[in-house]
Amino acid sequence: MPPEQRRGHGSGVGGIDRLSVLPDEILGVILSFLPARQAVQTTVLSPRWRGLWRSSLGVSLDEREFAGVARGRRTQENWRRFESFTTNLLSSRCSSAPLDTFRLYANGRMAPVDEWIPRVVECRPAALEIQTPNYPVVGHEYDEPPCFAFPHLGSGFYGRLKTLRLVDLDLDVSFSELLSSDCPALVDLELVGCFNHFQLIASATLEKLVMDSCYDCNDSGEPMLVTAPSLTFFKLRIHDDCSYGISVCDAAFLVRASICIEDGGYFPTEDLNKLLAGLSSVKTLELKGFDNLIMKPDSDKFPVFSNMRALSLERCYNNEDYDPHSMLDDLGRFLNNAPCLEKLTLRDCAWDPYWNSINLQCTAGQRIPTELLCGMAMRLPNAASITLTKI
Repeated sequence: MPPEQRRGHGSGVGGIDRLSVLPDEILGVILSFLPARQAVQTTVLSPRWRGLWRSSLGVSLDEREFAGVARGRRTQENWRRFESFTTNLLSSRCSSAPLDTFRLYANGRMAPVDEWIPRVVECRPAALEIQTPNYPVVGHEYDEPPCFAFPHLGSGFYGRLKTLRLVDLDLDVSFSELLSSDCPALVDLELVGCFNHFQLIASATLEKLVMDSCYDCNDSGEPMLVTAPSLTFFKLRIHDDCSYGISVCDAAFLVRASICIEDGGYFPTEDLNKLLAGLSSVKTLELKGFDNLIMKPDSDKFPVFSNMRALSLERCYNNEDYDPHSMLDDLGRFLNNAPCLEKLTLRDCAWDPYWNSINLQCTAGQRIPTELLCGMAMRLPNAASITLTKI
């Protein structure tokens, strides 16, 4: 075997650097999977790697890489190192190379997000994720995170943005304008634990919307309005007071929707009726944490779910103060307004008020008494075609 080939099979200093011979485009993809700090450190590998990180397709900045934790708190020294690194990286990156992904994890009390994000937006990211958790930092224990406003640079900079995930941000009223005017390609929007000061989510292209444990800071007295004609997936999780509710309009192509009220969460009954009316085109609906199902004698005002094939009720009807017959009537009216329903799932529901014969217990034993099923069957439009399966 020639000497060159023998060296190529070795792993020592004399081995051939097969990675460095790859084209810049391939190396840029490889670097995009590394945390930003490690990507920059590749410059010491060889002259071939020097500066490649400047045009990487992905950037992931995480202050936990710099963390020195003292009694559960981030130290100011390590924070300064992270802040300096982030500022220098964003200033040095080649702005002509568009980003596929950008991720930032940084303390919301200290991070100059309003200075960093404009530089990121100038790189025209396709996917943007920002997490700003508010944990204590020595010397900044009582600092409040600032209200954040995305820079309005026009659709030329946001035109590639398809995925936007924001966690723990304080979003000001201008966020509505950003979505409706500057993001012509947005498909996936996820807001987790955000403080929402805006009142409108309007997008012609949005297909997936998740609002998880957000805080309603809207003081207008009106519900938040979602207008998204292309919406196919909607998830709402409430763990706080949502006094003014949320309304969804023009969701004719909705495939799946999930509404969950956690312990301590509040969503007005009348507003839930309006929300369900906006979701009436849905095929699969999940409701979690509702003590009653909002039915009233004037059930003609309750929406008809003409496309719904599957309904799941989880942790519903757990309030023992409700009369069981009234609760059964409520559920029956709901089912009667779903003429195409094929699957009903009752999970973690405890129906144990006055009579043992009406006792729905899904957590222990998966038991549904005959009396309850018969009561439901009398209210179903096509009871003869329904098959009950023991699970």
